[in-house]
Amino acid sequence: LEVGGGYNNVVQRTNFIGRANINRRWGVTDRVKNGRFGVNAGLSWFETSNGRDRVQYQYNNSYTPKRRSDGSLDTTGFIAPTFYRLRDLENLRRRVGGTFTADYQFNEKSNIAVNYMYTQRYDNDEERRLQFDLPVGSITAPAWSESNEGDLLTTGTNMRRFTHKREFDVKTHTINLDGAHKLARLAIDYSLFTSVANNRNDAGRIYDFRTGGANTFTARHIGYGTDYLNIEDVSKSVSVHDPFRINTFRGFQDRADIIEAQNLSAKINFTLPYKLGRNNAIFKFGGKAREINNNRDREFAEFDYTNRGYVNEAALFASLVSDREDQQFFQDRIRFGPTNDWRRTDAFIQQAFNERPDVFAFDSINLLNQRSQWFYDARERTQAFYAMTRVQFNRLMVLGGLRFEATQVRNITSSVVLRSPITTADTLFNRDSTSRSDYNFLLPNIHLKYSLDKNTNIRAAFTTSYARPNFTDLMPRANENVQNQTVDLGNTALLPPSSMNVDLLFEHYFKNVGIVSGGAFYKRIENFIFTRNFIQDRLVRIFDPATNSFSTTTLPFAAQQPQNGDVANLYGAEVNVQYNIDRGLFKGIGIFANYTFTHSRANTFERKGIRLPGQAMHTANFALSYEYKGFSLRGMFNFNGAVIRELGPDFVEIGRTAASRNRFPTNGNFDQWRADRYQVDLSAGYNIGKGFR
Repeated sequence: LEVGGGYNNVVQRTNFIGRANINRRWGVTDRVKNGRFGVNAGLSWFETSNGRDRVQYQYNNSYTPKRRSDGSLDTTGFIAPTFYRLRDLENLRRRVGGTFTADYQFNEKSNIAVNYMYTQRYDNDEERRLQFDLPVGSITAPAWSESNEGDLLTTGTNMRRFTHKREFDVKTHTINLDGAHKLARLAIDYSLFTSVANNRNDAGRIYDFRTGGANTFTARHIGYGTDYLNIEDVSKSVSVHDPFRINTFRGFQDRADIIEAQNLSAKINFTLPYKLGRNNAIFKFGGKAREINNNRDREFAEFDYTNRGYVNEAALFASLVSDREDQQFFQDRIRFGPTNDWRRTDAFIQQAFNERPDVFAFDSINLLNQRSQWFYDARERTQAFYAMTRVQFNRLMVLGGLRFEATQVRNITSSVVLRSPITTADTLFNRDSTSRSDYNFLLPNIHLKYSLDKNTNIRAAFTTSYARPNFTDLMPRANENVQNQTVDLGNTALLPPSSMNVDLLFEHYFKNVGIVSGGAFYKRIENFIFTRNFIQDRLVRIFDPATNSFSTTTLPFAAQQPQNGDVANLYGAEVNVQYNIDRGLFKGIGIFANYTFTHSRANTFERKGIRLPGQAMHTANFALSYEYKGFSLRGMFNFNGAVIRELGPDFVEIGRTAASRNRFPTNGNFDQWRADRYQVDLSAGYNIGKGFR
């Protein structure tokens, strides 16, 4: 039995953890010394309160026109965000788990076991957001400019204040049946596995308050280009954090994302020992079958608010403001400002529905748009067969094998086109689409291990592998938003990446607990998957209210799609050290460290010689632990280097129609990177005794 607790000073709440486990065996005999029948049951509970401060920028696939301080115009070198968002999150996280295992030992050569496991992951979030919408302007009248002091200014800036109260609830049940039997020289082991997961994610309500009309302003960006950007009104007449600046209530959304998943698999292995000359060897073969079904849907309702003289809308946000403001946002380097209290806002919404239901309008168009973009029904079936042999030639171990794997994927999804402006004459177009993806792989592998002595080995390996694309990437979707000129595309032609790997490793085990190892590797990956952003011309119909008619035109859309690259070559080296000191002055100290260097050079069909998207050049971990009697202390440092998340377009355009477009090369300026990531963890424990920790 373990119990523990803690305190989080960021959110000023306590944390709890508890575990319980029982293990019993019966039926001890001379032939079955551990007992014929055994059970193991365990329960765990983990509850913690967390906080997170976050800033976001969103950029479009275009250079932003900017007026320099000398009055000249910059249209080909300035990249500016379309919005700047602050996110302040408080989170209650709960993890519950239960497991039960029963096994029966028929004899020393035959046993069977069944395991049931239940897990629940529950999160209750309250997230507050402050967003500054930053207009682009046009080539002749840019919204961005430089002041004489060198600050960046944006005219026509709007503010939004959101509150998002939501829950995430994921429940999983798994059952596993395992058996192992030996018949003369032949050994057989098998496994049957099934799991069912029900996810209700992002279930909650979003409230949307904004500035409007005369409350738009010219923003001065203080600390632009740093992690600590503050925005102020150039006029300084009223603070941007004055609650009366938020003078419009746009409405609210209720939503929940529902995901159901089932996984059923069966596998069997046969092992037969034999002799190759005087050398011991085994021959092993077997197969596996698996079916995965995933279904995803979204519950959604949006209500747009029109005041109609019901209340003083200019003062509505101020009347619903929360009593609490985060005074430590980014360690008090960025002012967050006031947010609405979700309980007070819910009470106002309920009162308005009772007294003036006409102030709310249900948005049926967005309902169809949201559900269509989220829905899919996917099934994946896999059949695999393999054969391998392992031979021990004195100090040299040789292991070689061949694996065949066949996969069939079927997807059903919805595509939707959003027209702008929406009228009864031009509604959303929604269509279900079905796609199939079948692929087969033959995967040879060989491993060599040469023992220099009983504690030192040299290993070499040649392996092949592949990775399945995500269900969502294979969807035949084309979710188009004409108003924003964006389209999110699936890719039914997406191929699974395949890899050829060569590894060379030296390892030495210390006489006490510990190991030091190091080596080099090479990987060649074909058809790697990355997210590409590009400009795509699309033919659209737009309704003109002035003429009450539709027109057809071609517009440049900012498109996003998962695609296959050509080939990537990776070269690298790694080193690993793990050592526990078991005597002397420093007894009880443990050291763990590893470092990996990876150089990658990848080609897509448009870009040559870039770093492989998603691949860091440097990764490292370092941990230091200390144990003395019942006390334990552990500190860990983790580093992941910068990676390319998405490849930007090869060129961008300024201008919304074919006649007014200007095209400029990007030279990789619009690639999206994730910066270096550092993480430090500290933990301590004490074993009280008698089963308590």
